[in-house]
Amino acid sequence: MLIFNFIIGSCFGSFISLLCFRFINKESIVFPGSHCEKCYHQIPPYDLIPILSFITLKGKCRYCHQKISKVSFTNEIFLGFVTAVHSTFNHPVFILIIFFLTFLSTWDMLKNEMPLSGLILFAALCLLNNSHDLKFTILLCGIYIIWQLLGPV
Repeated sequence: MLIFNFIIGSCFGSFISLLCFRFINKESIVFPGSHCEKCYHQIPPYDLIPILSFITLKGKCRYCHQKISKVSFTNEIFLGFVTAVHSTFNHPVFILIIFFLTFLSTWDMLKNEMPLSGLILFAALCLLNNSHDLKFTILLCGIYIIWQLLGPV
């Protein structure tokens, strides 16, 4: 079960990195598909496996051989570990808060700024952690993502 949770967490880490890169570059999170940030070559599915792809490609694009950002790799390992460890304690709201904090940290690392709306939502998530109302927390995260897609504060 720990390995399964690690894999799921790693996939979420990869997705959080994608969200940050796409929001910052004002790109759709759906189209185009995953591509190299340097040469814009479409990345095939076998090169999208979290952690393993970075290691097998030695941190470089298969096509242009430019370095791939270590942000995704770091997020994949971190969230894989957190999900594997904390899922045994059965705290889904806590894990959601960690995911959101990872999103905000990645955003800050890439852009050197923190969206005010993200900080407000993070504070609300922390307050909701005491109420254990997961549906409301997920709703707030969805509102935040839509807000970022439409134009962050």
